[in-house]
Amino acid sequence: MKPWSGENVAASIIRPLRHNGLPYRGINILMLWGAAIERGYCNPTWMSYRRAQELGGQVRKGEKGSLVVYANTITKTEENEEGQEEERAISYMKGYTVFNVEQIDRLPAQYLVKPEPMQAPAAQRIGHAEQFFAATGANVRHGGNSAYYAPHTDHIQMPPVEAAPMLRVTRQRWRMN
Repeated sequence: MKPWSGENVAASIIRPLRHNGLPYRGINILMLWGAAIERGYCNPTWMSYRRAQELGGQVRKGEKGSLVVYANTITKTEENEEGQEEERAISYMKGYTVFNVEQIDRLPAQYLVKPEPMQAPAAQRIGHAEQFFAATGANVRHGGNSAYYAPHTDHIQMPPVEAAPMLRVTRQRWRMN
């Protein structure tokens, strides 16, 4: 059940970006949006494994990349049956794997910029509960629109902290009924 609200972060949808800030186009937009929603990424920037290494980063062990495609045409000059040269356009498509910058450690700071999240007021947060969860050492990530434990990366995914006020409202309504 989803007792939280993600509508307050819905306005932050941005076209997926390459490492150099250029937006992806075509079907890649939909494929990367889908991957970002499924995995809870807030940062719109994506890059290949090689590009991450060139920038001094390292993709975390166990992380899975996302497919993007590149389509283009090449022009080939051939002789036709009459012996005349003729240009022919040949279409091709190739796929490659990219990773969201949230999957990569040790990247330069410019790639790790996230929109400032709105924090729930301190009065609404339970101090000793926050201390307890911090002391567990669990890898807890916030973002996206779902809550789950991912055994393959050993992390807990939670909705953004600013979605929590809706959880409290839902609990209050439940107690009233």
